[in-house]
Amino acid sequence: MKKIFLSFLLFLSLISFTYAKDLDILSIASNGSLSDKTSHKLNDDELKEVVGGFHLVSDMPFFL
Repeated sequence: MKKIFLSFLLFLSLISFTYAKDLDILSIASNGSLSDKTSHKLNDDELKEVVGGFHLVSDMPFFL
């Protein structure tokens, strides 16, 4: 019974993988307002205008 269940689970995962490449989850979650198809690479001038980032501050010596 365990082998049958694992085989079925493997089969389902392979089937879902084949359909996942055509699925845009970001577009579904935002009702189409966000999508990877509307993104573009920033040029040098746009990169200079980007503000933000992340900086880790710690008193522990093992954090860099």
